[in-house]
Formats: sequence, structure tokens, C-alpha cells
Amino acid sequence: MDDAKRDKDVGRKMVPASLGGRHTHATVKGVNVHISRRGTTFLARGRINGKAFGKTLGSDEKSAEIKLRQMLAEIDDGRFVRPSVRNKQAIKSQVPERLTFLELCNGYCLETRKLRGENTAADYRARLMHAIRVLNSPDSRRRWPYARDLDRDFALELRVGLHAVVTTRNGKPGAAPKTLSVRQMYNVMECVRSALHWAARPEIRLLPLDFVNPMTKEIVGDRPFKDPLRKQILPLEVRVALIGQLDCWQLAAIGLLALLPLRPEELEGILISDVDFVGRTLRIGTRFEGADFSKGKTDMLLPLPEELMPVLNACAADRFEGPLLRRRAIWDWSKSPKEYVEDRDHFAVLLQERIVAAGKRATSANDRKKITRSFIRDLGGINTNQLAKEFKHQIRTSAGINTFLYQMRHAVSTDMNRAGVQFLELNYLTGHSVRKETISDYVGLDPQGEMQKYFNYASPLLKAIEKRGEELGCTVAVTDPGWRERVVHVYESV
Repeated sequence: MDDAKRDKDVGRKMVPASLGGRHTHATVKGVNVHISRRGTTFLARGRINGKAFGKTLGSDEKSAEIKLRQMLAEIDDGRFVRPSVRNKQAIKSQVPERLTFLELCNGYCLETRKLRGENTAADYRARLMHAIRVLNSPDSRRRWPYARDLDRDFALELRVGLHAVVTTRNGKPGAAPKTLSVRQMYNVMECVRSALHWAARPEIRLLPLDFVNPMTKEIVGDRPFKDPLRKQILPLEVRVALIGQLDCWQLAAIGLLALLPLRPEELEGILISDVDFVGRTLRIGTRFEGADFSKGKTDMLLPLPEELMPVLNACAADRFEGPLLRRRAIWDWSKSPKEYVEDRDHFAVLLQERIVAAGKRATSANDRKKITRSFIRDLGGINTNQLAKEFKHQIRTSAGINTFLYQMRHAVSTDMNRAGVQFLELNYLTGHSVRKETISDYVGLDPQGEMQKYFNYASPLLKAIEKRGEELGCTVAVTDPGWRERVVHVYESV
């Protein structure tokens, strides 16, 4: 045995020690607590009701003595719980005395990371940091040194302080600073309320059971809603004019958003096998055993118009599987994708390997969705950030409007409503849940019929897409419905 290993073993060996001048400390109930030491750490050991227990007291002798006296008092009062059992209690018996608001927020973000994924935890962390900065003044630290001291004055101070917070868009240091929006102030206060509620839960017990959450509805307020009478920025005629300015790559992606009520993030997840080229439908929803899902975790089957199919056939090209919409560099063959897949089963196998390889980085459904979308991008899938930049340039050029890509969804949903699409079908086709509507238990949905109303209303847009595709020569007219089953699939490189 070499010297380094011998020293390590000696340091880990448990040896008798003493605290307060004694090795053994007796209690009124006849329990003897023996002091030991492993390396520089003091430990207390003994038996209660025939069961052994051990508790770490720390490395500092003074603090170890204090913890020992507390433990002896708990044993005499009958309140002592072995550490191995305390972690399994439904209601924790001990509350940290000196837990600060910053430490509470840190614990909340760590648990959110495990339950809801990395992106959600990052959003919560950014919101809580605004509250931490507001309450970081010397006066605030004096009035509320610990989390258990937070009261109504704290909530009022936070509400007032958020009006003076200055930040930049997406946290970019070089952007123009501005004050928080009303909606973001609500998000910050709601996040603080959720963190305090989490800390006071019996199984968490970072706050006393009698703690009253000061973030009341009166202080937090209601979630701000958008103006229902707001002007439609992208009416049908503006979208028709936009289609005439697009190139072949833009026509596929922006054309889909201009016609269908899709979220931009849903474009990234569309696979070739999600499109029924014979039945002319697009399926959006949960797949791959929950590894990918829509924003509301709802499933929908979107009918597709005949005029759009040549564009989608051109997007699929000679491929059986993979992302329907590819990045521009992949589209024009200036770059090759990192990986290829043969069919949906092959995709599922490779995806499962990635999820397993991620290990602890895939601790929630949102983490698995993030891995799925990353895999689709490695297959050459579209990047909506790139698409958003090109859309912003094109809409400014064609219509002189400065807006963002998500406004397409608002425009399409508005047109569907004006076309007379029924309320339940409108909820279903826009990816919202209809299960909360009681009438849905008695009324069957007709997405095909209702969507046809919208297609009739948006016929100028359909004609513009069809015409632009023919002008650019980027459409594939398919007269044989079974072509995809008989086509020879050859990759240039695998």
C-alpha cells in the first residue's frame, strides 16, 4: 500500500473523540451518546429503542458542541428523529433558522430544474433575480434578514421596487435598456409567490407551518390580457403580398405559417411521416412515448388544402423520413446534415439512444423534448430563429411593417374566426384543449368541414402560394398517390 492510500484510509477511520471534555454524554431518558471523529468531522452515535443512530456534528468544535446540546435536548423531549428517517417524513419536523430569501430561491430553482426542465428553471431564475436585486439594499437586508421574516411590507416593497427595475431585451448587455413591462412584473411577483408557497409545503418545510404568504392576489394582481379589439397587423391581403416576395425556401416555411394556425416552434418538430400525403392531413401532438409534444400537450389533426401539397412534396423530396422543413444550407445542399434516418422506427431508436446518453440531463419531459428537437436539427431541421430574421426583413420590405413571426398565428386564428369556424373546432385546430368545455362531451368535432370554410375564405392566399411555387419551380406535382411507397430512396452520403 502506497503512502497516499495509507493516509487516506487513516483519515477515514473513525476514532473516539470528546466534546465538552467528555466522550460519552448521558440523557435523562438513559440514552448514552458517544462522540467519535472521522478525519476532522465530529459525529454523535448511540442507540434509541434498540436502533442505532448517527449524526454528523460538523468540523468546528464550538458549533459541534451546540448541535450536540440541541440533540440531547431533543432526545429528552422525545422529538429526536434519526437522520435516515427524517428524510422520509411526510411533514418535516425541523425548519432552517437562518435560511435567506436567496437560498430559498436557489432551492426552488433546483427542484424546478428536476421537475420541469432546464428552460423553465432558467426562466424562473431570471424572474427571481429581479426580486433579489430589489431586496438587496442594506435596509432590506436589515428588515428581512431571513426568509421566515418576509411579511406584507416585503411584498409591497417588491411591488414598488419592480417599477424602477431597468433591463434589456432578453438580457443582452448592448441592447437599449427599458423598464419592466406590466406583464413581466406580474410574472416576477407570481414566481415569488410560487417559491414561497413551495417552501411552506409540509414535505419541503423551509418555512414555518404558520407562515403566511405575503404575496396576496391584492398585491400580485391579475394576469394582464391582450386587448381583444387590437388591430390585426397581418391581414389576408398583406400575407398574399408577402407570398409574392418569398424565395423557394421561404415559401415552404412562411407559407405554412401564413396559412395554418401553427406556432413557430411546431415547425421545428414536423417530420415527413407526420404528413399524410394521401389523406392531406398534418398531425401535431405527443409522440415517441412522450419525448415530444405540443405546447399545451394536445393532439390535433390539421386538414391540408390541395394547393399546398406540391410545396410539401418538394420539401419531402426523395426522403422517407427526417424533418419536413430543413435549414437553408441543407435545402440548397451547401451543407450536409450530421445524421440520416431511414424511417420513423429508425428515428425512434436513435432518439432513445440520445435520451439514455443524456443521463441526468434528461430528468423531465421538457428535457426529453429539448433533446428531441436538438436531434431533429442535427438531421437538418429548420431553425426558427433564422426564419424569424428573414420573415422580419421580408415583411418590412413588402408591407413596411415591423412585426415578428408569432403574429402570423394571431392573423390566421382571426381569419378562421371570421370565416365562421365553430368555437370548439377553432380551439382544437389552434392546439388548445377542448376537454375543459362541457359541451364537448355531447358534440362531435368536424375539423375537415370547418377548415374548408377557412380555406374558402383564404382562397386568395392559396392561389398566391400555388402561383409563387410554379413561378419558382419549387413544387412537385404528384399524380400517383402511391409514389412514396415505390420511390427509390438514395442518400448522397450516409
